[in-house]
Amino acid sequence: MTREITDLERKRLGSERIAIVGVGGAGSYILDFVAKSAGVSDVHIFDCDTLQEHNVRRTPGPVAHGDLGSRKAAFHGKRYGVAYTTERLTTQNADGLLADCTTVFASLGRDPVKRRIYQICRAKGILLVHVGMGLFSPADSQALDGVVGVTVGYPGHWDHFEKYVGLDAAAADPAVDNNQSAELNAMNAAMAVVKWKKIRRVYRNGNEVVTRYVLRHNAMVNWPPA
Repeated sequence: MTREITDLERKRLGSERIAIVGVGGAGSYILDFVAKSAGVSDVHIFDCDTLQEHNVRRTPGPVAHGDLGSRKAAFHGKRYGVAYTTERLTTQNADGLLADCTTVFASLGRDPVKRRIYQICRAKGILLVHVGMGLFSPADSQALDGVVGVTVGYPGHWDHFEKYVGLDAAAADPAVDNNQSAELNAMNAAMAVVKWKKIRRVYRNGNEVVTRYVLRHNAMVNWPPA
């Protein structure tokens, strides 16, 4: 079965040109999973942030003390052997940097470029996979609760996107407004990469374009429902 999956990945992912915008929490795990997918060779990551003690706990693999302060994109780009850009992705440069992609993974919080990424992907028929995760402390419990989410947009499946993803810089976004943890970032990334592979026909696809994992109920909720 492993060989069957590998053959399918090489056949159906070999022409992919992938951008990962944000390689902090979930984005770094997306990179890890994508880089380990057979046939994938064209990956470009974007992040202008630096590795700090508070965020290296949310990244796969060890990070040496001497790497603290390094640009995330450069660190991960060299580790995985992929192209990287350490300048901020903006509404001015996004068109040129993303225009040739087939898939964009967006792992960023409140940022004005998010709407431009959506516009580019919708106009050019690029698959857009958006991830977001938030933890909070309910008033009736000392334990954390939260939601992990993936929303996708691609040709014929765009009308829902603005309803489920905060595209404006001022919009509340659980990916930036709440705490995060390594295990839920990894789960968020796995959900995103599995959905990407479903759309690319490595796995059998359903009609869901929004998936939310609700921590309290240990339940996956899809829209539209099966």
